[in-house]
Amino acid sequence: MKYSSSKKRMMVQEQIKHVFNVPEPSRLILSNIRGSVDIQSGDDTSILVTAIKHPDTGDAEHTEIFISQRADDTVTVKTRYRAKSWFLFPRKHPCKVDYIIRVPRACSLNVSGVSNTATIQGIEGASSIDTISGSIDLRNLSGHLKISSVSGDIKGESLSGTLKLKTVSGDVDFSKSKFGEINGSTVSGDLDIQTQITGPCHFNSISGDICLIVPPDTNCSVKVSSVSGEFITALPSSHSQRRNGKGFYEIGSGGVNLDFDSVSGDLSLTAASSAPAGPQEELGLDSQEFRHSVLDRIAQGKLSVPEALHELQA
Repeated sequence: MKYSSSKKRMMVQEQIKHVFNVPEPSRLILSNIRGSVDIQSGDDTSILVTAIKHPDTGDAEHTEIFISQRADDTVTVKTRYRAKSWFLFPRKHPCKVDYIIRVPRACSLNVSGVSNTATIQGIEGASSIDTISGSIDLRNLSGHLKISSVSGDIKGESLSGTLKLKTVSGDVDFSKSKFGEINGSTVSGDLDIQTQITGPCHFNSISGDICLIVPPDTNCSVKVSSVSGEFITALPSSHSQRRNGKGFYEIGSGGVNLDFDSVSGDLSLTAASSAPAGPQEELGLDSQEFRHSVLDRIAQGKLSVPEALHELQA
């Protein structure tokens, strides 16, 4: 079944409701342009979609809502704008659409948005979330979690499973979580993640700082490669080695690998029950003048990050 809406502008809300019966495992694909998305767990045999269109917030005539169920029972929800690109012609833009959706707890999600906020909670299936400028709020999720954001901030609590995270300038704040594996990347946004370290973790940063808040009895092996970033921790270290932009640290008795690559971002490893990190472990680069010259060449585009690290390690 398919529903579309493209009515003339009115000063009242347009609301669409639809219920789809779904088998296990269920799947939802949602794409919004402006507005909000609220997804929570509901009935285990159905997906309930409520779409609220706000005609007074934009070009209602060319803003359409499509809701359908595929042959494989995947439910798809999409906001479409039929006018010319609203990025090129900002005087006209799509109106806001708010989606309130209830899905089975084990539903897998694929959610994307442009200028769109998203709240998702109580889901145990794999989740893929992609946004440009909207914020994301995640609660009580488990399974594989993939997040991509340009400028929106991301908050989360009680998350578990594996995490693949990519952000440009948005900040990330996750608390009370337990990730089995983390692969995180940031340009200038800061990452604050409270988690147990039970699997390999790799972080890549240009200038964003990364703070991991872990149990005080954490055992892990840390490798840091950075042009000017520092490794900061108050956790006991049984062995450390620093040379030419690289640092190796055994936290506790060592164990799970924690790798960190950066240009100028810092890595902090802090115990959850303690105050912010104490003694600072520096990477011990040979020359401040040489380090600044490397940073200047990166800024001028004359040197890539891998090339810079290679020079520092020579």
